[in-house]
Amino acid sequence: MKQSRQLDKILSELLGETKVHSVQDINKLFPQENLDYCTNLFYILNNYYPKLLYPKSGPTEELFWATGYVKAFLSEGGFSSLFDKENAKQEKIRASEELNQEKLKYETRNAKRIYKTYWWTFFFALIALLVSLYNFLKDFFN
Repeated sequence: MKQSRQLDKILSELLGETKVHSVQDINKLFPQENLDYCTNLFYILNNYYPKLLYPKSGPTEELFWATGYVKAFLSEGGFSSLFDKENAKQEKIRASEELNQEKLKYETRNAKRIYKTYWWTFFFALIALLVSLYNFLKDFFN
């Protein structure tokens, strides 16, 4: 979540008056972060498709700026929106897995119950068959 907000802040700074032009400028935006982390933020922005950074020949850590797509991307919610959507998807999958686990637990319990009572029901069915045959044969020969 923190990283998505930081990426959105970098993009909004690229659109604003003080345009970020290098990884060092990103590091100035987030002084609590080290340079490697800020470089990682740059590469996340650089590798995102559709392209968010210029120049088309390849943005470098020393020189880049925003493309025209950045404004539309931020108006749609930016990386925070992507993170929230992915988080909602993961939550839905987790809830589905929990329901499947609970269903499996009940099915297992039911299967054990059926296994334990199978011979009892078979025995009672066999007795009922014998009683029916006895009554049928008794009525038939009388």
